[in-house]
This record gives sequence, C-alpha cells and structure tokens, in this order.
Amino acid sequence: MSPHTTWLTPDPLSERKEFVRTALSLGLDLEELLRRASEAGLEPLTDEVWSQLENTDSNADLTVERAEHLARTYGRDIGRIFAGLAAGASLPAPLVLLREGERPYLVGGNTRLMASRALGHTPKVLLVRM
Repeated sequence: MSPHTTWLTPDPLSERKEFVRTALSLGLDLEELLRRASEAGLEPLTDEVWSQLENTDSNADLTVERAEHLARTYGRDIGRIFAGLAAGASLPAPLVLLREGERPYLVGGNTRLMASRALGHTPKVLLVRM
C-alpha cells in the first residue's frame, strides 16, 4: 500500500493567475471568486464531480504514459507529482469551482489531477462554491 498523500489548502494569492484567467473566461467577479476561495475547504473529489469537470484532461481513463505525454505538451513536470504521490508527500490541492446550474470547472491543478487519475488516487480539492 502506498503512503497517504497530504493535500494542503492552496494559497489563493499564489494561484492568482489561475483565478484571473477563470474570472475572465467565465465572466465572474474576481474579488468575489477570491473571497469564496479563501472561505472554501478541502474535500475529496467525488467521481460525480470529477466525471463532469471542465477544463481538465483528468476526467477520462489515463495511463501513466498518457498523463506524461499530456503534461509534456503543457510544459509541466508530472514526474515530481508522481513521485510525491508515491511517497505520500504533501501537495497543494487542485482548485475546483462549483456554480449553481453549471458543470464543475477546474481553476488550477490539472497536472495533479492527471497524476492522481493515472495512479488511481482520489485527491482532495479546494471546492469553491459560487
């Protein structure tokens, strides 16, 4: 059995670029989005939410090789995330936006989710409700 990964609450300010992109893309108020993120908590990513998640490559079946290929196309180092998951390291949780009547939307953490999916892990995510 592999060690248990500790998912850490990400700092919304360190993910500000992702929040700006999301606010612009979805027509949301940035300050309200950041406020809601600062009030959000970590929760396991359910299969129901994950299967509907937009803005990610992680909601399909992924092999390690496919996840590595996708990560390379984005210029991301997924190897460190695989190693962290295998070692039970602490990782910042991905950010998921939930809006009434809309599909869940990944704000940030696609590579972490791809690695989790490829290894069969259920990650915790910061669930931001608007």
